[in-house]
Amino acid sequence: MLNLMSGVAYQVDLTNCDQEPIHIPGTIQGHGMLVVLKEPELEIIQISENVPLYFDDLNPEALLGASVEILFKNGYFESLKPLLENKDLQQNSTFLFEMTPHSGYPKIPLNIISHRIEGVLIIEMESASGSSWSNEQDLIHAIEDSLCRIRNTPDLNDFWQNSIHELKRISGFDRIMVYEFEPDGSGSVIAEVKEDYLETFLGLHYPASDIPNQARELYVKNKLRIIPNVDYEPVKLLPYMPLQTGQPLDMTYAILRGVSPIHIQYLQNMGVTATMTLSILKGGSLCGLIACHHYAPKYIPYDMRIACYILGQFINLEYLVRMEEKEYQYELRLLEMESRFIEFMSNSETIGDGLMNFNPNLGDFINAEGAMLYEGSVIYTEGNFKAVGLTPPKDKIQDLIDWLSSENKAAVYCTNELPKVFPPALAYKDLASGLLAITLSVTPPNYVLWFRPEKIETVNWAGDPSKSETYKQEGESLTPRASFEKWKETVRLKSLPWTSHEQLAAAKLREMILRVSFYKQEALITRNKYLKIQILQKTSDLAKSNSELEKFTLIASHDLQGPLRKLAQFSSFLKNSPNISPSGDEINYIERIQSTVHKMQVLTDNLLSLSRMSQFDKNISVVELRDIILMVLRELEPLVHSTQASIDIEHSISIECYPQKMHLLLRHLIENAIKFQKPNVKPVIKIGAFPFNENSCEIRIQDNGIGFDEKYLDRIFKNFERLNGTSAYEGSGIGLGIVRKAVEIHHGTITAKSSPDEGSTFIVRLPLKQKLSIPATNTFS
Repeated sequence: MLNLMSGVAYQVDLTNCDQEPIHIPGTIQGHGMLVVLKEPELEIIQISENVPLYFDDLNPEALLGASVEILFKNGYFESLKPLLENKDLQQNSTFLFEMTPHSGYPKIPLNIISHRIEGVLIIEMESASGSSWSNEQDLIHAIEDSLCRIRNTPDLNDFWQNSIHELKRISGFDRIMVYEFEPDGSGSVIAEVKEDYLETFLGLHYPASDIPNQARELYVKNKLRIIPNVDYEPVKLLPYMPLQTGQPLDMTYAILRGVSPIHIQYLQNMGVTATMTLSILKGGSLCGLIACHHYAPKYIPYDMRIACYILGQFINLEYLVRMEEKEYQYELRLLEMESRFIEFMSNSETIGDGLMNFNPNLGDFINAEGAMLYEGSVIYTEGNFKAVGLTPPKDKIQDLIDWLSSENKAAVYCTNELPKVFPPALAYKDLASGLLAITLSVTPPNYVLWFRPEKIETVNWAGDPSKSETYKQEGESLTPRASFEKWKETVRLKSLPWTSHEQLAAAKLREMILRVSFYKQEALITRNKYLKIQILQKTSDLAKSNSELEKFTLIASHDLQGPLRKLAQFSSFLKNSPNISPSGDEINYIERIQSTVHKMQVLTDNLLSLSRMSQFDKNISVVELRDIILMVLRELEPLVHSTQASIDIEHSISIECYPQKMHLLLRHLIENAIKFQKPNVKPVIKIGAFPFNENSCEIRIQDNGIGFDEKYLDRIFKNFERLNGTSAYEGSGIGLGIVRKAVEIHHGTITAKSSPDEGSTFIVRLPLKQKLSIPATNTFS
């Protein structure tokens, strides 16, 4: 296929059609002639070569450089000149001037249409005859009637059908279709009226390649385009590039502009002979077309074109009004929900509670099958999930959150092809093939997510979209597809798309959440300042009370040691003296006294240890933990021997600590590991100290004892809290309290993992170096 570029013929096919400069074809269609004038002289600098068809005895080449007055004799020029010199005559405005034959000049009645572009004046001349309406008044009445019928169509679904029915009644085309564009550039026929003998195109889809980008741009600029006969012979412009401009003529707004050879063959393949196309715009962008097809040549004269243009503009505006009304109602509903959300969030303890626990909730805000609020943490690898509706499993969500965070997605991100961009989502495509996400914060990651399931649908294409090009014979050019038979495709792994209004609503919700969070944070800061003052006062009072209590405990425990030792000595004397022969009952009483004295001694020893633990200690040194562990095991040797415990020191490390307090910490943990054994099961204890990171270590003490339910984890480190009966296992209920205090003094953390009858593992994390201060409580779980 040939087209003109730079004054010479060049090859056009599907390999370069998307770059074809269709606004400067260098030719016009044959149903009129075109003249280009230089201003202000109104000198002819370019003219179509078909002048003799309209004016006898005029040679187009001879007219170059002449005044345009030569074309407008018989007094026409005097009337036309003021119109041509009007400065408001720009590219998107035209005027109509009629010439009737006078003494055979011109040959036929002509409509003169003109516009100005890029410093030149373009005059187009077309036949003034051919209208199917008998007179102008009938056409005006028909348009008025059509406008009323279109406006009175209440339902948006019927709106397009009724609109193009009226357009067909006015224009007389064989088929009129409404063609709607998808976000990917493809399109589908959403409404159609046609002659009965024609097959239907309703519902068919067309690939984006059918309408190249540069053609879409022209449809935005020039809202009406006609081709009276696809079999026309192109008429050249002389010269192709005027010397005065040095540029090909921009024919963007020219009615006669020549048609791309690719588009001509495309229409011929469809069997279409004549077309008229009206643009549907929204927000300055092309969102659809009204395509009018005729299966024989059909010339649309100027008055009919204006009527169709007016009707098309009205249809476009009426459509926008209806869409704005629909969007307005949608926005009203969202505003109502937003105000409720603000109320819920303001009165809730957390933002998440306000979004999830009321009606409406997050699942009602956007049309989705499920919604989720994810609140991340800078400490833990997994965050907190709150969900409504149908959502992917929580163990899969974490990977999705990690992907969103690592990809630095926009504050509002959406896709209706999640498995395509995030392959792991294939596992839950039936729940989340569509994702709409808003980012509340990246560190820690906080997101609101909406999910839509896969929607499997069958798309009817006008021919196989993967075969949009054909070869005729070897060596011939690549040409548009010739087959427009229905071709079905099953579309999977996609959800319904997220509309622009839903994305905007999500963005507004994000702003609202952040705003409420800010206000709550400000209120929290103010409250915290007040609480800090109260805490300082309470802390001071508590410190005084604790100091007095610790002094009392220290004195009482110390003073009890003497009487308890004497009781132990006297009871032993009574039981073992050769001069006294107690009876069996008396021996039982003495043994019970000894047992009670022993428990009291353990209790007073532990109370003394707890009191001394709170005393300031500046004796920091670097110790090898293995040495302290071995010292503890020597002290516990009777218990180890009696229980036949097996103890394995797996690994050790040197750390900076308070040696006496570290000794107590390890003693109580190891003693408990041995003591809380299962009946008739020998204790097996594993002790290890390992580097945790460059600044801290981790001590683990694992046993095979009776274990406990982790729901009691917070209780076991409190003083005098015992999960087992006092008769089953000896103990004062203070041991783990001493351990916790020792961990706090070392600026560490402690926790445990356990299950009943499965043993326990106590985990202590400590810094490798200490500072001389007593920190606040800090436990992790």
